[in-house]
Amino acid sequence: MPSDLRRPSRSTRVVVRTPWPLLWIGGPAAAALWVGMLAAVRLAVSEGDWMAPFRGSGIGAVGSVIGWLVVLVLLVVLPVGVWYAASYREVLDTEGVRLRVGRRRTETAREQVVSVSYVDASSVNGRQRPSRVFVMAQGQKQPVARFTARDRGWPRAVAILAQWLRERPELAADARTREFFAPHVDGAA
Repeated sequence: MPSDLRRPSRSTRVVVRTPWPLLWIGGPAAAALWVGMLAAVRLAVSEGDWMAPFRGSGIGAVGSVIGWLVVLVLLVVLPVGVWYAASYREVLDTEGVRLRVGRRRTETAREQVVSVSYVDASSVNGRQRPSRVFVMAQGQKQPVARFTARDRGWPRAVAILAQWLRERPELAADARTREFFAPHVDGAA
C-alpha cells in the first residue's frame, strides 16, 4: 500500500471529540427531560385537555401557551442537540483539518490555511479559560479548528501546528503566536 494512502499514525493525528462527561451525564439528562416533555403531551392528548399538564399550577391560559411553546421547542431541540454533541469530531493531521458535526463535514487542506493564532489562558467572569489555538482558512470567517490546553491531544496538536509553522512561518498570526511556537519550531528543526 502506498504511504500516501495510509491513515496517519496516532502520533501525527489529533482527534478531538465532545468530552465524555457531557455525553454520559448530559445525554441521559436530556433524554429524561425529553421523556418528561413527551409525558406532558401524552397527558394532554389522553385527557383531551390542552391545559391538563398545567392544571393546578396557577399559571393560567397565557402561562400554559408559553409552557407548550417551551415543550415543543425542547421536543425538537434536545434530540438534535444530543445528536450534534455525540457526532462532533475534529481531526488535525499533517495534511489538514477535518470537522464533522451532525451531517456537516468539512475538510480544509493545509494549503488553504491562512493563519494560526495562539491565545493565552485568561480569566473571564471569574472562570479560567485555557490556552487556545485557532486555525483560520481562506474564505472562512470562523476558525476551521480550535484546540485548547484541556484537550487530550494538546501536545500533539502543538507539534503538528509547529511543523506547519516551520514549513510556512507566515502562518503565525502575531508575535504572541510566534513566541509560543518558537521552542517547538526551533527545537524540532
